[in-house]
Amino acid sequence: MLKVDFEKSLKKIEDRLRYFISMIPNEIAKKEILRLISSGGKRVRPYLTLIGAKYGRKWSDSIVSVGALIELLHTASLIHDDVIDSAQKRRGEATISSIYGDNIAILIGDTLIALILKEISKIESKRFHKKLSNAFYEMVNGEIYQFESRFKSDFSLKSYRDKIVKKTALLLEVCLFSGAILSGASENVIKELSNIGLSLGVAFQIRDDILDFVDFNDGKTKGIDIISGQITLPIIVALKNSNINYNQPFFDEKIAIYWKNMVTQKELYFCFERVLHYLKRAENSINKIGVSKEFLILIKKLKIDIIN
Repeated sequence: MLKVDFEKSLKKIEDRLRYFISMIPNEIAKKEILRLISSGGKRVRPYLTLIGAKYGRKWSDSIVSVGALIELLHTASLIHDDVIDSAQKRRGEATISSIYGDNIAILIGDTLIALILKEISKIESKRFHKKLSNAFYEMVNGEIYQFESRFKSDFSLKSYRDKIVKKTALLLEVCLFSGAILSGASENVIKELSNIGLSLGVAFQIRDDILDFVDFNDGKTKGIDIISGQITLPIIVALKNSNINYNQPFFDEKIAIYWKNMVTQKELYFCFERVLHYLKRAENSINKIGVSKEFLILIKKLKIDIIN
């Protein structure tokens, strides 16, 4: 394995993030994007990019740039998400759209995407560009599907999984793939890292869907996803367990609140077991290519987040 100083490399990625943002000419866009990335965020995507690089043979500064640019792509998606969801808060702070309105927020997100495209074109790897562009394309399709399916009574587990793979998992796969391809990892390792990224992405999204039903006393409405018309795994399981035969194509907010109150510890525990299932799949692939302590730290934290 390649020796990677994670603390130093994450600091370089953080500095590169701010350098890229400093290139934006519009002061409002620059200020608001900087405010968003400074408000928190776990930096899972840069972390995974570095893990992928660890399985290669040679270090490249392009790994730092890619780690920063993928995090900025995630940030741009959050800005657009907040517009679609009419969100007032993001990480405890006012969203860009709630301050400046939807039009400005969309333009700021678009500005960030344009910057990413400009800078990412400097990365000399056709396989990386193909992988990232496909993931970005599918991520947008996932967002469109989620928007179009609001308040539709589609309780299919397949539809749910397809959506979260597109919205979340594919970009995590790209992170591991990018680090590996840019550091010259073997084809077998790249294949397993891609599998790990997909499994972790699905686990992360189910974990978020569980936490949507947990009261943190943070002012966020419990079960906000279903109230907003999004059917997630806890709701799918609760409806299955209740044997409710809802045969209407759409549901409304009143029905959503009723369904939300049906979710009990039993359903959340089932969802937690699904998280463990996908984490186990990730661990199986990790064992095939050699265990990295950074992978173990990430998986352990994911489990602790839910248990707590």
